[in-house]
Amino acid sequence: ALHPNMSALAGLFNRGKAAVQLNVGPLVAPITRAQYQSGNTAKYPIPPKLFSHNDQQSVWQSYSAEGTTEGWGGRIGDLALSSNGNSVFTCISVTGNNVFLAGRSALQYQCSTGGAIAIGSLKDNFFNATSRDLFSSMIQQSSADLLENEYAKVVKRSISAESQVTNGLAKVNLTTAFPSSSFLADQLKAVARLIAARDSLGVKRQVFMVSLGGLDLHDNLDAKQPDLLKQVSEALSSFYDATVELGVADKVTAFTASDFGRTLTPN
Repeated sequence: ALHPNMSALAGLFNRGKAAVQLNVGPLVAPITRAQYQSGNTAKYPIPPKLFSHNDQQSVWQSYSAEGTTEGWGGRIGDLALSSNGNSVFTCISVTGNNVFLAGRSALQYQCSTGGAIAIGSLKDNFFNATSRDLFSSMIQQSSADLLENEYAKVVKRSISAESQVTNGLAKVNLTTAFPSSSFLADQLKAVARLIAARDSLGVKRQVFMVSLGGLDLHDNLDAKQPDLLKQVSEALSSFYDATVELGVADKVTAFTASDFGRTLTPN
């Protein structure tokens, strides 16, 4: 029962390369309308802030409402740290900061669809060579001040990681075609290229996150949803093809999640 615009994903399903897992959600236990409306959460437990959009995104990504500091992907990353030569690249987000990739020990490294994110003033022509070297030294120098010193350590890590990612991706030659004009496809292509560079980055086990916005449709679903579902379908299909090209199709699992569904009556 996939949407007609999801023919690419249906093709993966028919080949046994995709599955639809039904009845998965953040509910603690099955609950009826009457039980929910009773307000007896001790007897009928419910997820925190069940109908809050941002809180349910957090519940999907972690186990609690907005404000929690650990996510499922980050906890997986915690388990994978010992397998990786460079722990910085264990959890990588191509969609900005998110709780899903935050672990107890694992950090989330953020990339753009174009690759590593550099400190602009160290890469552009704002400074001449001498001034750029002085600036680089200044922002990385140790300090007796606790906060300044910690900031410098983060900057050093950022500069080192950017160099490693940039050099690693430069060696990648990925030929799989991805849809144009699709931000989700751009993100998944970036993930595929990062997987291809795993040896250069010193990692064996990784967790990635991408996202697609615009699905919070209160109305006009029949006009707006088909294109969004097509983007999901084609991007995932191309990503699977890329993992085949890289020889890791049996070692990579991609899954989707959406925070919650409203009733059909618009609010």
